[in-house]
Parts: sequence; structure tokens; C-alpha cells
Amino acid sequence: MVAKSFTRKEQIISSAQQMFRKKGFGASSMRELAKEVGVEPSSLYSHFKSKDEILKIICFHIADEFFEALDPIQNSVSSPTEKLKRVVTEHTNVIMKNLDAATVFFLEWKHLKEPALFEFKAMRNRYEDGFRQIVQEGITLCEFKNMDIDFTVRLIFSVLNGVHEWYRKSGTVSPDEVGDKLSHFILEGLSVE
Repeated sequence: MVAKSFTRKEQIISSAQQMFRKKGFGASSMRELAKEVGVEPSSLYSHFKSKDEILKIICFHIADEFFEALDPIQNSVSSPTEKLKRVVTEHTNVIMKNLDAATVFFLEWKHLKEPALFEFKAMRNRYEDGFRQIVQEGITLCEFKNMDIDFTVRLIFSVLNGVHEWYRKSGTVSPDEVGDKLSHFILEGLSVE
């Protein structure tokens, strides 16, 4: 297998993801990032206007990956049970495939500046609405218990979005197994039977 060759921008973003995950966005500087990448600080500014721009790219890229997973599932003709199972698995796969970026997404988004912060919150709400629609469909079709949809979706995200804190690529559980276990756990609580 041939290793992928990264562009300088991709190298900077990758290093920024690791640094922001380890130190936090606020405690990271462009000077430190330049040192990590092995370039002069002025070289970073030829690729990115600011640290804020890098954060926006990281957060919006992960948001796009979540939507790329959700949209085809949500628009499919599958049952709500199957949709929820698949979307839980895909959501966790996005996290596990991008651990550094996902951690930044979950913990550092609050540092986004306007108008990016407004856009990010709108995207997050739209994504959560996709889960709400699946749960509502499951309730309507009597596949899921009749329960508070907002509470249920918040609980689902509490479970899913914690994966970045404990999952390790070197662990014994594969990403598919994590997704299967989490979807089984969530569906057990929702299913009528």
C-alpha cells in the first residue's frame, strides 16, 4: 500500500488537530504550530489567515463528514430501527476515523468566531434534527416507545459523543464492533418489544 502524500496545508491542519486536542485551542499558538510543522511562522500565514481559520476548517470538515453519513441514511426507505442502527454506527465511525479532529470538534467549537459560530450551531441543530426525525418516525410506526424526543436525542448524543474520550485505535475493539455495541445499547432502550 502506498502512503498518501500530504500537502503542506494538510500537514498544518493535521498538526493543528493534534495540538488543539492535546493543549486546547486557547493554549495553542501559531508560533508553536509552525515549530511543530517545521516552518517559519510567516509560512503558516501564507496558508491560513489565523488560528481561527484553522479551527473553522477542522470543525466544519467533521460536520460535513457527519452529514455525508446521515443524509443518505435519513433519506433511505429503511425502517426507523435500521436507520438509527446505521446512523449510530456511521456517527461513531466518523469519530473513530478522525479522533484528533473529532475531539477538537466536540471540545473547541466554542472558540469559533462569528459568523462561523452561528453557522456551526445551525449545522449542529440540523444534524440533531435528522436524529429527531428518525426517532419520531420510529415512534409513529410503533417501532420505538413513545418518549420525549428531545431528551432521547440528547441522551443518544451524550453516549455517542463521548467515544472520542475512551476509544483507542490500539484497543481490542474494532470501530465496527463499537458501532454495533452502541447501536444495540441504544435500540434496546427505544424498542417497543
